[in-house]
Amino acid sequence: MKNFFQISLAVFIITFLVCSFWATTIQGSHTEWTGSFVYLPHGCKVIFFCFFGYRALPGLLLAEVTCHFMEFHNNGLALFYLSSFTSLTSVVVAAEILRWSKVGLHSNINFYTKPSIVNYKFILLVIVLSALLSSIFTNLTLAVFNDVVINVPVIVRFFIGDIIGSLLFLFALILIFRMFLIQKYFEIIK
Repeated sequence: MKNFFQISLAVFIITFLVCSFWATTIQGSHTEWTGSFVYLPHGCKVIFFCFFGYRALPGLLLAEVTCHFMEFHNNGLALFYLSSFTSLTSVVVAAEILRWSKVGLHSNINFYTKPSIVNYKFILLVIVLSALLSSIFTNLTLAVFNDVVINVPVIVRFFIGDIIGSLLFLFALILIFRMFLIQKYFEIIK
């Protein structure tokens, strides 16, 4: 469990900030289920689990629980906690299915992996499969424990929202790290 505490802390801080940003953005909306169209926290779950494996799980779960408690404190928290756990479990199951089936040959991604489309095929596959699993099982959890009627358009909206949120988070990370590389390059030239 090398660097377990540092990874958990970094994952917690980043995921909490992303989740808080997402929650703050959707709170002013006047339509129901607006946040499911672009669910940024799903991107944190996928990216951090793909890069750090099981060491990221405590930080991810704690960040979601803390964010839901701070942002949605007047709602039924047990439902949020259960749906967060279901969504996180979907990411783990999707990644393990892809590793087991050897569909993603380059599933040994870590922090030092050089970015390329071949290396990130695994991440893209985890995004799609986990979004499918999460949309089905999270909505099933909502339907069973909260008596919410879930139909196919809701599942499709969650599926698309998880994919869009994950891709936006991935592209934001790529952009941030490229800016750091460009800045470092210009410092070397001086």
